[in-house]
Amino acid sequence: TRSEKQPARAPVVFRTGFGRQHGERMRALAIDGSEWFQDGAWQPFVAPRHWRRLPSRSAVALRSAAARLAEAQVCATFFVWPQLAIREPGFLRELVAAGHEVALLAAPHDLERPGALRDGRAALEAATGRIVHGARVLVPAGAGDAAGNAT
Repeated sequence: TRSEKQPARAPVVFRTGFGRQHGERMRALAIDGSEWFQDGAWQPFVAPRHWRRLPSRSAVALRSAAARLAEAQVCATFFVWPQLAIREPGFLRELVAAGHEVALLAAPHDLERPGALRDGRAALEAATGRIVHGARVLVPAGAGDAAGNAT
């Protein structure tokens, strides 16, 4: 269950066949690659400027999700942080090779820094060798309506 302290997530809206190329399966599932320290409960204790120094656990969870998807022969869009491209570029290449799409996951403070989204997208593209089409920005708790939509 979700804690009340966790940030609300903005819904991800896809066009039918988003990221689909001729002969590919449609990706109708989005996987959030957030790290443990990006949870809203940690916000008072871990500032975003310290995130790059903390141990990553998302790759383990994402690998598990990818294995389950492979068993079901389903493709998904994995929204991941640019730091994962630096820490685990081989894993991102494995996702793409398995037919998954890799897209950018960003935090609201990334919108305040000029070029942050462009740089994040470039890091993912360098790691995967593919153009990154999708992006998603987390909406902090209290910054949107009851459904978590940004207002």
